[in-house]
Amino acid sequence: MDTPQTTTFHKTYQERGYCSRPGYARIREVLRACCWLYNHSLEQRKNTYLTCGKGMTMYTQMKGLTRLRKEQQFWQDVSVQTSRGVLVRVDRAFKAFFRRVKAGEKPGYPRFKPHQRYQCLELSEVTPGMVKGHCIKVKGLPVIRIRPNRALPLVAN
Repeated sequence: MDTPQTTTFHKTYQERGYCSRPGYARIREVLRACCWLYNHSLEQRKNTYLTCGKGMTMYTQMKGLTRLRKEQQFWQDVSVQTSRGVLVRVDRAFKAFFRRVKAGEKPGYPRFKPHQRYQCLELSEVTPGMVKGHCIKVKGLPVIRIRPNRALPLVAN
């Protein structure tokens, strides 16, 4: 007898953020670093598979991220949720790749990205302390003001 599959839906919101002119420069700097981390993670997974014949998990890469954060001051100054969001993004790309392979579709291996095409920061988790009114504060980034186009839901603890 087949067990019923449960599907989990996550509700996400995308809003445009605004900050000061120096703030935009800092965001571009963090985006470049996140793009480097994304490409480095792809390369790491590819090389691990070619040398060992085994895949690499997101959690193994997060352990490497912990070492990177201890060694480099830049990553210590940026929120861990920002850098983990990059690894979640890489993992999602690989899951979609393997899903397409399994379904017999044209798989399309995850691509390396130039910094011009890496335009979005993704946080692995958002805490209520990050959101104050219509402002979002993330460690290592400037205060980002949003003008919501819908009523924002209350975040439950």
